Amino acid sequence: MRYNLESTKQSWQDSEDARVQLGHSCHLSSIHDAAEQQLILDLGVTEDTWIGLNGTMVGGTKTWVFSDGTPF
Repeated sequence: MRYNLESTKQSWQDSEDARVQLGHSCHLSSIHDAAEQQLILDLGVTEDTWIGLNGTMVGGTKTWVFSDGTPF
């Protein structure tokens, strides 16, 4: 697994699109446990850093999923 902290200010969708364009099944980060969260924090993220979590409406209910398709 590889992480890349990008400093360009852009929307969530533009950030996700830029990761996908890298290929190799790249997406914004999905965080599934405390160790992975700490690894991300150690990169120096701020409150302005996007992760792959996204809320979408499914049948009138907001559902949270990561941009790689894994559940929250």
